[in-house]
Amino acid sequence: AALPAPVRPRPAAPVPAPAARARAAGVWIQFAAISDPWRVAMLRKELKRVLGIDTTVVPLEGSPLNLLRVRAGPFSTPSAAKQRIRHFRPKLRRLQLAPFVATD
Repeated sequence: AALPAPVRPRPAAPVPAPAARARAAGVWIQFAAISDPWRVAMLRKELKRVLGIDTTVVPLEGSPLNLLRVRAGPFSTPSAAKQRIRHFRPKLRRLQLAPFVATD
């Protein structure tokens, strides 16, 4: 009689690299939190036109004002997001925005 094939243990799941953990946790540039969907759409178009970036809209959970966060990312680290903000700063003055690094 033939012997059954040996059972090989599955390898443990790899530990995510720091960058993967940052993406999972969320390192973003937040440009604004706005309750008006039309203003959100206009801001996203303007950011695309002026900065050439795509943004995402993330509802702020539990907000009584139904705020929508306009963000870019995720970035691998907060330092990478800060560097990108510095890169954008001259163009952001025209838009009168003060983006910041958001982690969540």
